[in-house]
Amino acid sequence: MPGLGRRRRAAHRAALAGAALALLALLPGAPLPAPARAEPLAVTARPVPLNPDAPHQDRLGPLLWRGGVQLRAEDTRFGGLSGLAFAGGGGRIAAISDRGFWLTGRLVRDRAGHLTGLDGVEMGRLRGPDGRALPSNHVRDAESLARLPDGDWLVGFERVNRILRYPGARGGLAGIPVAMEAPAELAGAPANFGLESLAVLADGRLLALAEGQDHPAGGLMAWLGHGLATRTALPLPLPLPPPLPPPRPGSAIAAPVRAAPGASPEAAAPWRAFAYTPGFWFQPTDAASLPDGGALVLERRFTLLTGLQARLALLPAAALAQPADRRSPIEIARFAAPLTLDNFEGLAVEPLPGGRLRILIVSDDNYRRSLQRTLLLMFETEGPLGP
Repeated sequence: MPGLGRRRRAAHRAALAGAALALLALLPGAPLPAPARAEPLAVTARPVPLNPDAPHQDRLGPLLWRGGVQLRAEDTRFGGLSGLAFAGGGGRIAAISDRGFWLTGRLVRDRAGHLTGLDGVEMGRLRGPDGRALPSNHVRDAESLARLPDGDWLVGFERVNRILRYPGARGGLAGIPVAMEAPAELAGAPANFGLESLAVLADGRLLALAEGQDHPAGGLMAWLGHGLATRTALPLPLPLPPPLPPPRPGSAIAAPVRAAPGASPEAAAPWRAFAYTPGFWFQPTDAASLPDGGALVLERRFTLLTGLQARLALLPAAALAQPADRRSPIEIARFAAPLTLDNFEGLAVEPLPGGRLRILIVSDDNYRRSLQRTLLLMFETEGPLGP
């Protein structure tokens, strides 16, 4: 194709420039770039019922309805929300989009405690370890968001499958991340079916789920591990950036740091793969940890027979505590017509007094506002979830 060689050379030069910036940042005494400036965002909210055909419905299985809204903004960067997490007390939340933006805000509730909107919203671009904004949709496809106990943020990316750790003490999601070790098997994930869900469990381990990467024994690829080792820093030569295929193992983005001599087996292999069995034709889109050591998983499916559906499924603490080659979650709630429903992709859980839980679900409108919506739904439970 005419001009392809020139585009490849230009892309390679851009990658080398990024490598130089990152390497300079690693030198002793090299100043780190300041966190990116957060930009305020005006967001409007319109209330939505749980069931438009039965507006008084206030329960879905063990979930108590606590309100929902459709969010809109004139800013064209808003939308595509695919990862969600609570960001400390006071109803603060954080989200990321599959075009590489982060967003924070505060839940607004009425006197009855029902969700009515989102205020104090700010947004900005996610940056890479070189301090620059992620350069293209191919590498900025952020799909999962989780917060570590120390306040740092983990962001999981699809397509170029990787995990970046953003420092809570220096800018948070606006700061400069470091690359973490991701499961090695993700190197073989299909282009848009890789790392989709990431959760920090109560015991500190990480749970990672692939959206559509098949496990050899059936089900989908999933992993448990610590995954908090940093990756090697930009070995040369660098792979060409998109639109070329994702980096191969051994490249700057994909290569894990090697365990030191005498390191424990866990350090040498920080992730343990297992088969995750979703509901029939369902795929996981997000996961959130539970205080008892379990996890809640959000799944979605679309078929000509069923139409669009979603479900919440429980991975009990006991199932995650014991070694296993396969884990199958337990469905606790299903979303199907005529319930309010869209492309649910983000899930967050917050502990409440008495063992109760607050659960948030957000939908990804795929930046197609005329066809899809950004919904934010809130539920509570009367106590802990259990089989």
